[in-house]
Amino acid sequence: MHGKMYVPHLMKELRPTAAVGDPNNPDYRPTRPARVFEHPEPKDLGVPPDQSAVVVKAMWSVVNEAGTAAGIRMAGFDIAGKTGTAQVVSLGKDVGTNKDHSWFVSYAPAFKPEIAIVALIENAGLGSRLERRLFARL
Repeated sequence: MHGKMYVPHLMKELRPTAAVGDPNNPDYRPTRPARVFEHPEPKDLGVPPDQSAVVVKAMWSVVNEAGTAAGIRMAGFDIAGKTGTAQVVSLGKDVGTNKDHSWFVSYAPAFKPEIAIVALIENAGLGSRLERRLFARL
């Protein structure tokens, strides 16, 4: 966002837990200490703010106006996203297991992101066909 590249991460921290069960039982879970995962500072890519704003508005429009991801629009949520298709074989031969790959990237809130999701579904065809089924539930 705003010309910065963030390193993806899955977890912020693990909270400590006490031991569970009898140590002589195979289901025993020992004490787990707390652990905080490091997240590097985002890299500034030098994208001018006006150009960044154009990209953000365009991705917001894909979901909230007549874009290819309008199917995931939800009242009360400001979602941005972009569908995409990666060609696998020559045009006209994209059938059966040779269908194009389907991509979708989404983040929210659109103007102050807190979460991002990316999906690649191999050989699924056009990206815009899958976004509603996959992301509306998330």
